[in-house]
Amino acid sequence: MKPDMRIGVCVVGASARSTFLFDYLKRYPDEGFVTGVYDIVPERSRILLEHYQIHNGTIYSSLAEAVKDPRAAAVFVSSTDSAHPECAVAALKAGKNVYCEKPMAVTMRGAKAIAAAAKSARAMFYLGMNLRHSPAHEAVHNLIVTGKIGKVITIEANEHYYGGRTYFRRWNRLRKYGGGLWLTKACHDFDILTWFSGGKPLRIMASCGLDHYKPRVDATLYCRDCALAESCADYCPPP
Repeated sequence: MKPDMRIGVCVVGASARSTFLFDYLKRYPDEGFVTGVYDIVPERSRILLEHYQIHNGTIYSSLAEAVKDPRAAAVFVSSTDSAHPECAVAALKAGKNVYCEKPMAVTMRGAKAIAAAAKSARAMFYLGMNLRHSPAHEAVHNLIVTGKIGKVITIEANEHYYGGRTYFRRWNRLRKYGGGLWLTKACHDFDILTWFSGGKPLRIMASCGLDHYKPRVDATLYCRDCALAESCADYCPPP
């Protein structure tokens, strides 16, 4: 019998983003398999494993148990953004390769903790800036770096993000967990601009504020319970 050369992946954070990995490995089972899932709500782990019919997957009881699973060569971090440093550092210290969803962290302290752990670890840390792998952005990048459109001296980027309303329906609306839309979504812009320009910024100036999605005393906590549903332009019912 040939040895199993597939990559075992431990999932930390039973989130919607983690389903991308589950779907991929379902389509390409020869490339890897999920060893199990850790989430602070165990029921979410169970639902994911049952939905994808991973009968031998483990519902880990702690982060330490998850990252120390000998079957896992890599850890897929798809937890809430504020938990990324804790999860990534634990995995790196356990000698696991890490794929971490963006943003890297919501504080500089968290980002530096991951960078330090990655520097000293005998494993790889990869930050999941997924737009770098989109065909459209790859095509633009190739046009720039090959010089087909001439020498680029200025890049202007404008983002009109309609999906902000969905972020203010869940944990992202609390800055201590998600860092705000300026970090959660604009990190893509900063990354793409750096990638396109082929260099690192010398100086950065930024300002932001909460101008639109402000609390309203006449609105309830969740859209599904709100009496303003028919008149609110930002009403966003659960899927």
